[in-house]
Amino acid sequence: MANYQPLELIKFPKKPTSETAEQKYWKSFRNVLLRQDHAAIVNVASSSDFYTCTSSNSVRFFNYQNSHEFSISRFRTLALGGCFRNDGELFTAGDIEGKVSIFQVNTKTLLRNYKHPKPAYAMTFWGDGNFITGCDDGNVRLWDLSQNKELEAWQGHNDYVRAIGTVGELAISGGMDGIIKLWDKRIGMVKEFNHNAPVSAVLGINDFLITAGHTNYKVWDLNQNKLLHTYSTHSKNITSISTDSHNTRLITSSLDGSVKIHNLKDFTVGHTIKYPSPVLSAKVTNENSHLVVGMADGKLSVRQHKNAKPKRKKKIEETDQIYLEKWEEYRKTAPTETVKDYKYFNRGVYSKPDGNEIQIEGQIKKKLKEYDVLLKKFRYSEVIDLAFELDRPELIITIIQELEQRDGLIAALKQREPQDIAKIIAWVAEKVNNPKYSHVVIPLANIVVDMYSAVSLINPEVKKELEELREAAAEEYKLKAESLEVIGMIDYLIND
Repeated sequence: MANYQPLELIKFPKKPTSETAEQKYWKSFRNVLLRQDHAAIVNVASSSDFYTCTSSNSVRFFNYQNSHEFSISRFRTLALGGCFRNDGELFTAGDIEGKVSIFQVNTKTLLRNYKHPKPAYAMTFWGDGNFITGCDDGNVRLWDLSQNKELEAWQGHNDYVRAIGTVGELAISGGMDGIIKLWDKRIGMVKEFNHNAPVSAVLGINDFLITAGHTNYKVWDLNQNKLLHTYSTHSKNITSISTDSHNTRLITSSLDGSVKIHNLKDFTVGHTIKYPSPVLSAKVTNENSHLVVGMADGKLSVRQHKNAKPKRKKKIEETDQIYLEKWEEYRKTAPTETVKDYKYFNRGVYSKPDGNEIQIEGQIKKKLKEYDVLLKKFRYSEVIDLAFELDRPELIITIIQELEQRDGLIAALKQREPQDIAKIIAWVAEKVNNPKYSHVVIPLANIVVDMYSAVSLINPEVKKELEELREAAAEEYKLKAESLEVIGMIDYLIND
């Protein structure tokens, strides 16, 4: 057996799948973090360097290696919301006392505090120099980041303002009164829509506006100022809406415990992900690398795409930059070295034969699998034990077929302990009804029954497994008889 050929496992036909490319894409996101907090995760946000979760009186920052970097805990009471500026340098969040704070992310420094008479649940940056908030007093406030002062306070709603966003040069506000308003910095309100339900989230995309309230979301045309369509895809209130980083998908979360991904072209649901508790916020991060979900019971779930390798951008200090520039100058003027790389040391490996030379290929020995080693040594009984221990159907079937070809199957099954016999019979009873395995399992069942049926008289475990095998075989016989009857009826109808 010097030239032993390794065993090639049998390959069964794959089951036909009805999964779409979109479903396969989202199923390639793997769970990388599941964190339990002691309070609800009310908001998640992301930038190019971090993703965050707002819970209790703090905001936690995670890098894209899914490690907790730092927390901002400067809130005396329950923290609300959370939003990055487009460049990721500034972050904002509020609290239940009505204070909204601006932080510099790199230094974790508190830059601004904006006080409101009531809690401000919704806030966002409006360009680089302005900031807009929605308060429970019904007002929408415009702030100047550089001067730390309020520029405008628009009385826009008759109820709590719980949704704030931007679209182009306009700001969007949505209230519990069901009204959505668009604001211009210079003249105030410019457009108004009625969702006919308390508005929980708003989102602007190009010339379109998406608003969420109760179990549906609506798509509005901003050019024609009209409702295009209403979509009801959740069974409970929608809590957040957002897009992926490519603006091709709409992500909605709901109290029904689901996150749904919609195609922005036709708004069909491409995939649904279920969670164990109500979802309060969901966000797809930079380059669609992570799906971050916050839940009402305090769970933070993070799924990462299997091919995602995001890296945090590291800031270079001024002194390090000077040394780097000096090194680059030296490297350009330094004399070139003869030995440069790995290829130089191994240049003989890459040499090609001349016209009169013959290159002899070396024979690379492949390491044999454990079952191949046993087969090579004709240890048939041990290879059967190993196959059933690994419990891989394709391996068991392949080894049984190999032993049959070698006339070694009966020898491998001889002199077995009752517990080993019972294990083999149990596996046969489980697989005998499977068409993929029946061509091998049925002959194996006949051999085992012929060899060990007498053992059932003295061993109750073997007797029990043989009884289950008998029932499985009877069920298979019944199904085949019924199938033949159906085939006969079909033949009669076709030939009539």
